Parts: sequence; structure tokens; C-alpha cells
Amino acid sequence: MFLSMTDDYSILPEVGHYGCMVDLLSKAGLLKDALELIRSMKVEPNNIIWGALLGGCKLHKNLEIAQVAAKELMALEPNNNGHYNLLVNMYAEVNRWGEFGKIRAAMTNIGV
Repeated sequence: MFLSMTDDYSILPEVGHYGCMVDLLSKAGLLKDALELIRSMKVEPNNIIWGALLGGCKLHKNLEIAQVAAKELMALEPNNNGHYNLLVNMYAEVNRWGEFGKIRAAMTNIGV
């Protein structure tokens, strides 16, 4: 359907269209597909796009892609503690205390 929008109807997708697709793919567990879609976007991905991917990573316990999404979110919104907390909670769930401590220290350093 998403490709039909562009191929059949010449409608260029906007960031909102991409956001819906990333959210759909992420919730379905198709996290690699969602990341590929983000990387192929013709518009700059925003915090909504990366947040949808991070939420899907949390849901499906994919720490590898979560780290990619969190890095992008932290660059876009460095003072939003929600992104940091989601990532540290994921680290805690898999007993990766070293990474947990690094993120917590970074949060303290920037005051979030």
C-alpha cells in the first residue's frame, strides 16, 4: 500500500506517512525492515520516527536496533530523559550493567 501511494498515485510520502509505517513495522516485530525504511526516507527522520522504532525495540527486546534509535533520539532531543530511561531499562533487563552505568552517568552529566 505504501509503495502504491507513490507508484500508482504519485503521492510523495511525508514524515507522517513514514511514521505510521515505522510504527506498524516496529510493532509487528519487523525492526530491521523499519530501520531500512528509515534509512531510505526522502525526508529527515524526526523524534517521532525514531521513537516509534525504539518503542518497537522495547516491545520485542531488540537491544541492537534500540541502541541505534536511542543514539538518534539523544542527538535530536538531548534533554528528553524518556529515551535514556527506556534504554537503561532495556540494559537492566539483560543485566548489561556496564552500559546501564554509562548511560546513567551521561544523564547525570547533562542534567536529565
